[in-house]
Amino acid sequence: MACNPVKCAGMQMVVLTAVAAGAATLHFSTATNQRALMDDFLKASAGGSKTTMQPEITPAEATDPVSADGSGAAPGGEEIAANSTEAPTNPALDSGPAVLRGLEAMITVEQAVEIYNLPYVDPEAPLVFFLDARERDEYEKGHILDAYHVTPQSFFNDTLPEEMDQWPKDSIIVVYCSGGDCDASHLVETRLRLEKQFTRVYVMGDGYPGWTGLNLPTETGPRQSN
Repeated sequence: MACNPVKCAGMQMVVLTAVAAGAATLHFSTATNQRALMDDFLKASAGGSKTTMQPEITPAEATDPVSADGSGAAPGGEEIAANSTEAPTNPALDSGPAVLRGLEAMITVEQAVEIYNLPYVDPEAPLVFFLDARERDEYEKGHILDAYHVTPQSFFNDTLPEEMDQWPKDSIIVVYCSGGDCDASHLVETRLRLEKQFTRVYVMGDGYPGWTGLNLPTETGPRQSN
């Protein structure tokens, strides 16, 4: 059974490797602080002091493609075809992790946190990747912990992460930029779907400012983990 991140926070600590002097420096002193920061946010959300997240889903519910009211209909009233041979075009029809159920292409910071936390909650979940679509100088001044740097230009100048071609097509990818009028994340999201055939790509609408506004884990400099 999946570990509740609020009740089992002590079991979900991430061990981060410190890098040599001159390389990227973490905003927080230890890996424990990074994980604790995420767990504190989840606890606060569960307690109602921030936007309420989705209720805890049992394994049985997570694999049953029905709406929360048990009607078998997707949000918006569409019936889920039992034997449909077409790939779902709406994330609400996704039979994957419950955290994705009902998500539109544009997600909130709170929803992005749930996705970020998914590997610690469910070891069987698809891989999760965060992509920063801002310019390199902005990225190196600060980005979401472990996020890759992928701009719209990366698709033309051969600077995509080398390992991207090895990522499963059902990986969960969250793209962000500066929020507001910034459209770089939307351009990256479109190319990931059309050119790379990834099927679970989301844009965090509030961007990096929304993430840092909630004091969530970040780092500076180039990405250090692979």
